[in-house]
Amino acid sequence: GHCWHGPHGALASQRAHGGGCWLQLPFGDGVELQRLVQQPIGREPLPIQQALSLEDLGAGRWRLQNSRLQVLLGPQGVEQLRGWQADGWGPELLKSPLQLRRYADRGEFWDAWDLAANYQQQPLPFSWCSGPEVLESGPLCTALRWRGRCGQSPIQQMLRLQAGSEVLELCLQSQWQQHHELLRLELPLAQATGFWSADCPAGVQNRASNPRNAREEARWEAAAISWVAGHGIAVLLDGPQGVNGTADGLGVSLLRGPTWPDPSADQGLHRLRLGLMATPGGWWQQGVPAAAASFRNPLWKRPAADQEAIKAESRQLLAWPNSDLQLLGISRNEADQLRLTGQNLSPCRTMHLKAWAIGSWYQSSWSSKGSVSCLEGGPKAV
Repeated sequence: GHCWHGPHGALASQRAHGGGCWLQLPFGDGVELQRLVQQPIGREPLPIQQALSLEDLGAGRWRLQNSRLQVLLGPQGVEQLRGWQADGWGPELLKSPLQLRRYADRGEFWDAWDLAANYQQQPLPFSWCSGPEVLESGPLCTALRWRGRCGQSPIQQMLRLQAGSEVLELCLQSQWQQHHELLRLELPLAQATGFWSADCPAGVQNRASNPRNAREEARWEAAAISWVAGHGIAVLLDGPQGVNGTADGLGVSLLRGPTWPDPSADQGLHRLRLGLMATPGGWWQQGVPAAAASFRNPLWKRPAADQEAIKAESRQLLAWPNSDLQLLGISRNEADQLRLTGQNLSPCRTMHLKAWAIGSWYQSSWSSKGSVSCLEGGPKAV
C-alpha cells in the first residue's frame, strides 16, 4: 500500500466519510506551501498532535474532545462547551443546549429587509427527529449528524471536530420551503454579559446587551461579516449574517422566507457553516479575527502532473508572525516596489512588521495554508 508523505515524513491518515482521507499537515506561520507525495508504506507516520477522543455516555449522549475543546453532545445537539485553560478545563459556557429556533416573521416595512421586531413572541415548533448519528470517528476527525424538519423543510445538522482544532464546526443543510418564517441559531450563555462584539467593514462594533435608550433599542440586530462574540464564546461565520446579543446569549439569523419583492427569496437548497470557539479572556486575546479568517479561507489543493517524479517539500513564501495583522493584498507600484495592504484586527495599535523577504516557488504541485476543507477524492487537511 501507499500513504501520503510530507516534508517531515509519513503523515497519519484517516478515511473520510465522504471519500478520500484526512491528513494532519504541520504548517508554520505565514503563507507556506507544501508538496505531498504518495510513497509505499514504510516508516511509522508522524505522531498526531492533539488527537480526538469520543466517549459514549449512554442514552444518546457523547463527550467529544481534543486538548483544546470539550463538547457534550446529546439528542438536542450541543449541550455543553468548555475550553482548555492553563490549569485544566475552563467553566461551562452554555446555560442550556445550543438551539435552532423557528419563529413567525413578517417584515414591518420592507418584507425582504426588515425582521419583525416582535418575532420572539411568535415561536413555532421545531425539534430533531433523529440523532446523534456518528458519521465518522477517529483520532483526526469525528463528525455526528442530526436530522429534523422545520415545517415543510427538511433540515440536517452535522457537527465536526478535528485534531488540534479550537473550533467546533456546525454545518447546516436545508431544502428551505418556508414563507414568512425565521430560522435562528441561539446560544444561551452561562454567564450574563454587558455587551457583545462583532466585526464590520474595517472594524469591530460593540453593542450593549441591555439597551438603555431608544437608539440602542432600535439597533437590536447587526450585520456581521465573519464573527460575533459574547462572554467566553465566539461564533465564526462563513459569510455575512445578521447577529444579535442579549444579557442571556448570542443569536445568528440563518434563513427567512420573505415574499416581496421576490416570492422565491430564500427558497431552495441552503448549506450554512458556522464555528464555535471558546474565548476565555476575550475575543482579542484568543485571536478570534485571525481564527475567523482562517475558517473562511479553505486549504488550496492542486494535483501534481507526476507524483513519482518529485519529492515532498515545504517552503515559506511569506513570514507573517503578527496574528493581529491580516494581509489584504499585495500590489506593485510604478517604482517596481511591492505594496502590502493590511488590516489591524485588534482593538489596539500594532507595530509594523520588521524587514523580511518574499519567496517564490515555481512548481507543479503545492498546497497553501488555510483553514480545513474536506475535498472529495484526495487528501484532507487537519
